[in-house]
Amino acid sequence: MKIEAEDGTVPEKYSFMQEMTRGGYPKRTEQNIIDSDGTVIFSHGKLSTGSALTVNLAKKHQRPWLYIDLSLRRNQRISVQDWLIDYDIQVLNVAGSRESKHPGIHDQVKEILVQVLCNKTIHKLNKISTYSQNIGKICQ
Repeated sequence: MKIEAEDGTVPEKYSFMQEMTRGGYPKRTEQNIIDSDGTVIFSHGKLSTGSALTVNLAKKHQRPWLYIDLSLRRNQRISVQDWLIDYDIQVLNVAGSRESKHPGIHDQVKEILVQVLCNKTIHKLNKISTYSQNIGKICQ
C-alpha cells in the first residue's frame, strides 16, 4: 500500500509507518502527540492554524512542547537540546510549517536536528537513545 505525502508518495523505506484512514490532519496530529514524549514545532513567526492546533493538543494531552521560531536568530540547537534533556524526550514528534509554505524550512530543521541528535554529550547522558539506524547513518 502506498502512503501519500504532500510532495508525492512516501518512499518504501518508511513502509513500517501506519497511515491513518480517517480523521485527516487533526486526528493524525493528535495521534502523533499521543505516541510521542514531546513535540517540537518549527516555523517562522506567528503559528499557523495547524501549528496552533498542535500546541493545543499537546496541552490537552499534557505533553511537553517547544516552539522554535526560525525567523529569530537565536541558538535553536541549544534550545532543542536543553528541552530534550529537561523533559527526557525519547520519542520526538517534529511538527511545523510545510516546505510548500516556507521554502527551505526542511533543510533548516534537518540541520538543527542533526546537530542535536549527533551530539555525543546527550548520548553520554543517555537522554537520547541511538536505537535508530538512521540516526547512526546521519551522524557518520
